[in-house]
This record gives sequence, C-alpha cells and structure tokens, in this order.
Amino acid sequence: MQKTSILRRFAVAGFAAGAMAAGAFVSAEPAAAAVTYGCEYPRVCFYGNSDDASRKRNPTAGYKDAGYWQKLGPRSRGAYAVYNSRDDDTALLKFDMGGDGVVWCVRPNEYLFLNPTEYPGAVVELKISSRATCP
Repeated sequence: MQKTSILRRFAVAGFAAGAMAAGAFVSAEPAAAAVTYGCEYPRVCFYGNSDDASRKRNPTAGYKDAGYWQKLGPRSRGAYAVYNSRDDDTALLKFDMGGDGVVWCVRPNEYLFLNPTEYPGAVVELKISSRATCP
C-alpha cells in the first residue's frame, strides 16, 4: 500500500508540474509590434530633422488613424522624410504650395525623403487610405 501511495504522489506532482509548464506557454506575452526605422507598425511616421531622416531613425511623430484628412502638428509639419509602415494602405500627403494643394502618395512600406529645403511648401495634412496602390 505504501508503494501505491508514493506512486500516486509522484503522478499527481508530475501532472501538476506539466500543467504549470503548459500554462507558462499559454500565458506568454503577445508578440511586440514590428518596428522599422523606429516606426511602429501600423503607423505613418515623420522625421523632423535631416540627420534622423538620412539615418532613418527616431521619428518625431506617427499617425495610425485612417480614412480622413488629418492636419499635421508641429512635430510632423514640414518633415524631412516620411515612412509608411502599413502593409496594405497608402498614405496621401498634402503640401501647401502657396495656396495650391499638391498631394503625393506614399506606397505601403515606402520611405520617402521630403526635404523641405528643396521642395517649396511643407507637408501639412495626411490621409491614410485603405487602397493598397497609389492612384
């Protein structure tokens, strides 16, 4: 009888250890969002100075809301570069060219230099579109 009692204890202990180990796998942390050029998916990120833009690092602003025109704030307005980290959406950028609204399209996963010193007018608005290709 004593052997049966000892075996039963080992079986219960083994089952409990196995359940705890399985629980550890089930409760693991979710995967972190992908980050490219310092831009976390699914954002459209802006790089506010030429050094960070040329090194593709440290975005100063990021947007993720889609479907409407958003006025850009001081950390993105007049940016040197933009990166669209989204896989299936385009980003439309509206520039202020002395009263004429010019719109550029940034394809999914595209990094685009804007260089406000070469292009007159600053990017002032953004619209994230569900279209996967530029018009």
